[in-house]
Amino acid sequence: TIEVRTAYLAAKNPTPELLSALRQDNICMKENVQDTNEASKYDMDFHFRIAQATGNVFYEEISRILYTPAVSLMRETTLIHSLMNWSVDYHDRILEAISQKNSDLAAECMYQHLKNIEEALKERGLERR
Repeated sequence: TIEVRTAYLAAKNPTPELLSALRQDNICMKENVQDTNEASKYDMDFHFRIAQATGNVFYEEISRILYTPAVSLMRETTLIHSLMNWSVDYHDRILEAISQKNSDLAAECMYQHLKNIEEALKERGLERR
């Protein structure tokens, strides 16, 4: 819920700095697909920057609190190679929607991204209990 809302709000008025940082995070994630620790860091940074871009201190603080456990979960998900590739693809879609200031599309792409991860984890028995 929080991630979908932050994507929605971030797309309202994205700055050139935000778009550049998100692009760089996604490039670094792509370049480090085989390095779980590095890829996870860039994956989480991508999501954290979106929360920061909302301008809402609540969303930023929630993201900051969840940063460490989220990186741990992302390390698990990056072990599934196809899931990492899907994540990069969805990040591209989210970034494109934010750059177009299309809040509804950004939220929908984020929802689909997270749903895809959840389903893949369940299929592999890795979902959180």
